[in-house]
Amino acid sequence: MQGESGEFDSLLLHMEKFSFEEGVDYYLEKGKIIYTEHYLKKRGTCCGKGCRHCVFDPPYTKGNKILKENTDKNL
Repeated sequence: MQGESGEFDSLLLHMEKFSFEEGVDYYLEKGKIIYTEHYLKKRGTCCGKGCRHCVFDPPYTKGNKILKENTDKNL
């Protein structure tokens, strides 16, 4: 998820569940929210929307909870 306008409600739901800090969990690029690996691991499941820093294997598979091997499993 790269912060497309129709996904703002989803972002708000995640913000309510977790602490959500700019520079740690996401950064802004050309007006879009880009989730970090840290946040995606903390979220725990793939959204399937092609996140730039997807940490799941296979990537971009909605509902997937399997982390890539080269991803540190500790937050």
